Amino acid sequence: MTMQNSIKLCLLLFVLFLFSGCAQYIITQELDQPISHNSPCSIGPITDELPEDFSEEDKPTMEAIDDLKDQLIQCLNKEEIFLGIRRELYEAHYEVTGSILDYKKGSGFLRFMFGFIGSAKITIELRLVDLSSNDVIFSGNFKAAVTSGYASGDEMYKKVARDFAKALKKGLKKLDKERNG
Repeated sequence: MTMQNSIKLCLLLFVLFLFSGCAQYIITQELDQPISHNSPCSIGPITDELPEDFSEEDKPTMEAIDDLKDQLIQCLNKEEIFLGIRRELYEAHYEVTGSILDYKKGSGFLRFMFGFIGSAKITIELRLVDLSSNDVIFSGNFKAAVTSGYASGDEMYKKVARDFAKALKKGLKKLDKERNG
C-alpha cells in the first residue's frame, strides 16, 4: 500500500469515526399546531418494540430507560418549551412517549480498545401527544451511537433527548415564523 493510499484510508476512517458518533433523526410528524408554553407536560412510557427474538440481556435496562426519561426532562426544560415537565402524569396537557426500535448494547472495553468495533447504538421513535385529543402532534425517529472508549453508552440517551428537544423547538420556531410572516 502506498503512502498516499494509507493517508486516504486514515482520513476515511477518521471521518467515519467522527460521523458514527453523531446523532441523527428523521421527523415523521411535523408540528402543525402551536404548543401553549404555559402548559405542563409529562414523560410517559418508553416501550420495547424490538424484534421478538431479541435477547432479554441485550435489551436496554430499566435504569437506562429511566436515564433517558431524566435526559428528556432536562433537555426539554433547557429549551423552555413547556411550563413544567415531570415524569409522572399530573394534569399534563402533553405527554412524550416513545418506542425503542433498534438497540445495540456495545462494549465499553472494545470501544476503549478499538473504537467503533464496540460501539453502542439506539433508534427510538419519540412522540409528543396532545392529551386533550390524544393525537400525536410531533414525532420522529432519533438515532444515536457511542463509538469512543472515553464515553459511556449512556451518552447516546443524552444525544437522543437533546435532538428531540431541539427538533421540537425548531418546529415551534418554524410554525411561529409561518404564522407571523
